[in-house]
Amino acid sequence: MLDDSLAALSYPRQQMLLERLKKLAGEGVAILISSDNLKHLFAVTDRILVLYEGRVIADRRTSDSTQREVVELMVGASRFDQVTPIIWALESYHLAQQQAEELGQAQAALRENLAAQDSLNQQLVERLREQLIALDHLNVALQATHRRLIIEREQERKHLARELHDQAIQDLLSFNYRLEEVESHTRDASLHRELAAIRGGIRQVVSDLRDVCSNLRPPTIDSHGLVSAIRSFAQAWAEQTNVQLQLFIEPTLGRLPEAIELSIFRIVQEGLNNIKRHAKAKHAELVVERTPTASLLIRLADDGQGLAQPLDLLSLSTHKHYGLLNISERVALLNGMMQIDSPAAGGVTLRIEVPTPYPPEPD
Repeated sequence: MLDDSLAALSYPRQQMLLERLKKLAGEGVAILISSDNLKHLFAVTDRILVLYEGRVIADRRTSDSTQREVVELMVGASRFDQVTPIIWALESYHLAQQQAEELGQAQAALRENLAAQDSLNQQLVERLREQLIALDHLNVALQATHRRLIIEREQERKHLARELHDQAIQDLLSFNYRLEEVESHTRDASLHRELAAIRGGIRQVVSDLRDVCSNLRPPTIDSHGLVSAIRSFAQAWAEQTNVQLQLFIEPTLGRLPEAIELSIFRIVQEGLNNIKRHAKAKHAELVVERTPTASLLIRLADDGQGLAQPLDLLSLSTHKHYGLLNISERVALLNGMMQIDSPAAGGVTLRIEVPTPYPPEPD
């Protein structure tokens, strides 16, 4: 005996129970169901017993009856306008109940999916965090390796410049003095001219080697510091390129650690050489000064042909602006910032700010 038991079950469980009742009925088990869900009754019963106001008013075989007839017997009316709304209300109620149940199940499934998705998202976030930490460690290791390579490269440059100056240049100067002595004792005019030409060639080679030594390791940076090294290089650069260079270097910069001075000098060197190779400029300006935030500001501007927009590392590499790439690497290793502006009117302004051991200026 089931007294309106189906209504308390979810829709899938109602269907399961109805199938079970059909099976039991087929096995000869007597089942009595009390319900107002006509779809359920007509789906599983063999007979329908209708009560009205406490009295049995009908006992029908299910196969010989209809839902409309049962409703008429239940409400005691046979008019179409009275029975049809009740049938519609009963069907709508149970349909709404079914839809509500399905919606509730979908909502529960959605909550489970969201919970599972949230757990998955948390796992993904954790994995991404671990990967970012690993990438940070790798980046730190790569920067340390790059710094070490730059330091070793500068040491090699210093050693090679010293070798060239102390051996090759000195040997050439010694040969030149000996040729000068031979030239002073010869009376053969043709031999005299030939010796003079050789000595002139030696002097040119010595001058070229000194330029090489200066590029390898500016001699003034060790003895006189960054300011003198930049002034010397900028003056020689302006003479070679015929570009009018306006130079301002704050006189109170003082000495900095060797690695910082070398990196800043290389930045200036690369920047000016980049103008020489690519800019086709007539005027340039170089400013090196301290900032109130204990940083060193380097600003290099020219009135040349400018750069294509937008700027990125790939385009710089494609257009062979390797100087800017080298500058960006050195700035990154100094934990500095670099900004490149190239307006449509032409020219390029390179602004670099790197931290230094200077104390901040007082307010």
